[in-house]
Amino acid sequence: MFEKIVSETLARYLGDYIEGLDAKNLSITLWSGEASLGDLKMKEDALNRLDLPVTVKGGFIGRIKLSIPWTRLKTDSIIIEMQQVFILCGPKPPSQWDAKGEKQREQKMKQEKLNLAKLLKSRGEAPEEITQPGAIEATMTKILDNLQFRISDVHLRYEDSEEGFSAGFTLDQLTANSCDENWKPTFLNMPHTIIHKIISLKNLSVYWNPKDTPLKYTSTEEMGRMMHAMIHKDGNAPLDLHYILQPISGSLKVRLRKKNALDASIP
Repeated sequence: MFEKIVSETLARYLGDYIEGLDAKNLSITLWSGEASLGDLKMKEDALNRLDLPVTVKGGFIGRIKLSIPWTRLKTDSIIIEMQQVFILCGPKPPSQWDAKGEKQREQKMKQEKLNLAKLLKSRGEAPEEITQPGAIEATMTKILDNLQFRISDVHLRYEDSEEGFSAGFTLDQLTANSCDENWKPTFLNMPHTIIHKIISLKNLSVYWNPKDTPLKYTSTEEMGRMMHAMIHKDGNAPLDLHYILQPISGSLKVRLRKKNALDASIP
């Protein structure tokens, strides 16, 4: 069934960041059209894709919620919600920083993308209406064009005990929705060469504490509470952060031109 493609795709990509994800269990959970995953622990190498000498000291995602209208994929949007994304990282020990190894991981990621493309073309268990030539690609394109994304309570923090500083960014809320050419939220039913998205964010900030010590905690839950307390919210303004970007809120209108699509109105 088509949910197996989705579950395998999620397990393949989220599995690079989160421990213990299983495609089979995800498929069973997604069958109902609703899935809620909680208290997900981040892998130590979750940031390897950035190709930086950085390692995750602690991190978790409080909840990931998926709403997938299986019988209405051509008319309704898939909604992804994430809550409490906390990542605490620090410098990777020199003994673990291997440029050659990083290149090998990069090759592995490219191979995974190729494997995914083959998966979408070769699955024979999807409903008949999306197994016709090009139908899977068309359905996936429509799903991605109309994907709704919501995330709240995000804090990425880097701390270096030897240099004695910390830095990070926090985010209260962010949403991304598809719109028509007049920027009105809508479901994009017909193929579009230009995709319009409105991204709204609330209380995005960046801080740098030149003299700071690492957070001290005894459990992941305690770390989460400390990270959450440093997120700027209405009515909660942390006093011990030196902002280089004061908390800002606003909306961003984005026009995404698909590959090989030309539009003279877009530079």
